[in-house]
Amino acid sequence: MAVAAAWRIGKRQTQILYEQVEIARKQVDLARNDLKIQLLEKRAECVRAMREITQSWFQNMELSDDEWRNFYNLSLDAQLLFPADLVTRLESAVDSSLLVKHHTRRSAQYREQGKHDHATEQLEKCYLEEDKLIDLMPKLLKQLIEYSRVDAWETTETQ
Repeated sequence: MAVAAAWRIGKRQTQILYEQVEIARKQVDLARNDLKIQLLEKRAECVRAMREITQSWFQNMELSDDEWRNFYNLSLDAQLLFPADLVTRLESAVDSSLLVKHHTRRSAQYREQGKHDHATEQLEKCYLEEDKLIDLMPKLLKQLIEYSRVDAWETTETQ
């Protein structure tokens, strides 16, 4: 009788232990899903910021200082949220946008100094960087959106 009672108690304790393990697994799954939702929200913020930057770029063919800072901050945020190859292209776009601004200013300075050959050279460099951005910006936005899709959760790897 005592052995049977001990066996039932042991069996019940084992059942309780299995139930606790199952509850813990469910909690881990819920936490993982919560992290995925947070990741999705952060990626959506990056997509929104990229849309604003792209729209501003195509309207003005230049970014203001605040927009450039936002673009730079976007590239920093993306390092934690998106694959390395996408981050590299995003950083390249940030660099190109900065070079457009730099070459435009240098061209204006040379023009004021009467150095028209140097001004033209700077403008040509500016146009080359603008061409890169015109090609790159829509592609980056499209890739950011693709990596932000819910169905891509399991297949994307962050840096």
